[in-house]
Amino acid sequence: FLADVPVGTNSYDVAGVTISASSTFILNYAANDAGEQSTPAFAAFSDFNSQTTTAVNTSSSANATEASTSTVVASNSTSGNITSTTNTGTTMNSTFVSTQSNASAPAVGVSNLTFIDTNGQPNVISGTIAWTPPSDLANISLFRLYVADDAMGTNRQFL
Repeated sequence: FLADVPVGTNSYDVAGVTISASSTFILNYAANDAGEQSTPAFAAFSDFNSQTTTAVNTSSSANATEASTSTVVASNSTSGNITSTTNTGTTMNSTFVSTQSNASAPAVGVSNLTFIDTNGQPNVISGTIAWTPPSDLANISLFRLYVADDAMGTNRQFL
């Protein structure tokens, strides 16, 4: 993984990290002791010298898909997010009160994940990864960042 970032931090600076030539996605998984959310937020990118300047934002909440196009300086950027909910339970009896965790990975994650590679070298990335955290952070202890070949995490790189 690229980094484990604690809750309360909404960006991570990447400085000269070498990646495989096929890695073109940054992934952000909300995580806790039970694991990572099943579908990450993602941002696609290309090397700094790329001529492509299209960005597409996709949201899958409420079974709707919306797309928009914008210009990004010398980089591809695609971002996406999944919105869902998490439940927690509380147990009480006459002798004690305890809060139980559902022992499940987070179901919600970040939105508006962005990254632009500012490093001119092939297969080396630099820049700031930024995101908007979910409003409910109760079941999240950290955000885990990866580079991968696609938005589903194929060939995730542990750096």
